[in-house]
Amino acid sequence: MGHPTVADTYLKVKDMNRAIDFYEAFLGVQAEYRYMERWVSINDRLGLYNPSYDVHHGVPLTEYDRELRIGNNVVIVFSSDDVDADHERVQSLGATGITEIIEINLIAPYRFFQFKDPDGNIVEVGRMG
Repeated sequence: MGHPTVADTYLKVKDMNRAIDFYEAFLGVQAEYRYMERWVSINDRLGLYNPSYDVHHGVPLTEYDRELRIGNNVVIVFSSDDVDADHERVQSLGATGITEIIEINLIAPYRFFQFKDPDGNIVEVGRMG
């Protein structure tokens, strides 16, 4: 019997176009796939899901999706070659709640910062080593 593997990571959003614009600018990519206002694959590791689409179209929902909780669902961690430059760039994109750059050294040196995307999801950008 095999073990589960990671298939996807997604954030719940309420304004799909705003979320797409933010993540395309932040990651410097174009979204790979879009299904109406319900789902967008930014790349093979990050998707955006608008649960209100399912509510309005009678799509079956779990108890968690029926709550329509938006923001701070999961922390997405992005690896960066230049944490300082990405810290400045995120400020220019209008992200909120941007923390200072933190340096820790537990298993290995790690520099990172966090911020909130347009839907209030906490995002982390860091560099190990």
